[in-house]
Amino acid sequence: MALVNTITDLIWNLKKAVAATGFAIKTSATEAPGSSPSITSGSGAPSATEPNGSLYLRTGGAIGTALYRRISSAWVADSDFGTAGITADVIAEKTAANGVAIDGLTIRDSSVRMATVADPGNAGAIPVTTSAYCPLVTAGAETRTLAAPSFIGQELLLYLKTDGGDCVVTCATTINEAGNNTITFDNTGEALRLIAVEEGVNLRWRCAVADGAGLTTV
Repeated sequence: MALVNTITDLIWNLKKAVAATGFAIKTSATEAPGSSPSITSGSGAPSATEPNGSLYLRTGGAIGTALYRRISSAWVADSDFGTAGITADVIAEKTAANGVAIDGLTIRDSSVRMATVADPGNAGAIPVTTSAYCPLVTAGAETRTLAAPSFIGQELLLYLKTDGGDCVVTCATTINEAGNNTITFDNTGEALRLIAVEEGVNLRWRCAVADGAGLTTV
């Protein structure tokens, strides 16, 4: 019994010792330990100079300071995430001037930016997967099609960016209570803003703003 206890204690002490000294994660068998990212721990903030990619587990940390990563030769606390999701008061952009993207939504310079969908070109279908704006460019008399919206409250801004000829957009739903389903852009800058609503069990576009664009029924 004494021997078993001694062996158990020895194994436990070795496990604790290994955890205390940390681990080096080599990319190859010949890589020098000092060049390999490490996993270490301690009660205070990390101060050791470790290779980029290293992790530090802070036993005395809280939400936002319990995990550190070594990035660009500096320790960076992994803040923002707790048991209930995003908990930080500020979510900072990592690359200047790019803003912060959350599930396709971009927040930049204190404003929410709509996504951009590319003009599909002549006879193409304008995408309706997300709220977005679509700058139309024509090189002659052209057409586009627009399917029904994908969700309630979806917004779509269409405008003629480059006028090489009229652009006629035919919508799969009516876009107003008058029953119009066709939009014609014939001058640069003409714009139409649509928002999705329910009509019974169907989703339909409704015109919120029409500036210059002609509305007709086909």
